[in-house]
Amino acid sequence: MSNRVEFAKMNGLGNKILVIDMRGRKDMVTPDAAIALNGDADTAFDQIMAIHDPRLNGTDAYIDILNCDGTKAQACGNGTRCVVQALAAETGKKAFTF
Repeated sequence: MSNRVEFAKMNGLGNKILVIDMRGRKDMVTPDAAIALNGDADTAFDQIMAIHDPRLNGTDAYIDILNCDGTKAQACGNGTRCVVQALAAETGKKAFTF
C-alpha cells in the first residue's frame, strides 16, 4: 500500500487544517507522521482531519482527528466544517453524519 494520500490544506476560521482522504485504506495517520507533516512548512497544520470509511451503519464517514503534536483530539468544529466542504464538493450532498 502506498504511503501517499490525497489531501487538501484548508483554513477553518484561522485554523490550519489538513483534510486527508484515507477512505479505502486500512492504515491510519500515525502520531509520528503527523509530527513529520507539521515539521514541513508546506504541510504545517493545527489539526489533521483524516476521513475514513464509515465504521457504523447510517454514517457517511469516520473522522480521525490529530493535533500538530500527534495527539488525538475528540472534536474540531472548524476542521469538521472543512471536511463537510470537501465532501459536499465531491458528492453534492448537503448533509452528513459522522
